[in-house]
Amino acid sequence: MALVRCEFHKPTGRNYEYVKVVEPVDPPNEAVICGIKGCLKRGSVWLCIEEAAAYNKGERFFLSKPSRKAGREAETGAKIRVMQ
Repeated sequence: MALVRCEFHKPTGRNYEYVKVVEPVDPPNEAVICGIKGCLKRGSVWLCIEEAAAYNKGERFFLSKPSRKAGREAETGAKIRVMQ
């Protein structure tokens, strides 16, 4: 599942191999922020192999997963629209 991370907290790929980074719609707003607890920086959307293939075929909506590193403020994921 997609992750949202800022430029300083790139995913380590423990459960998924993240291969593509895309921007959420309407950057550079800060509506989508890094999923690391305490970080409020604007985030980019990191896609795993399967999601990157879907993106290459035209898909532009992805589900983000909750992060164990996010703390209680981010216990659920979100549906994110990304740019082309």
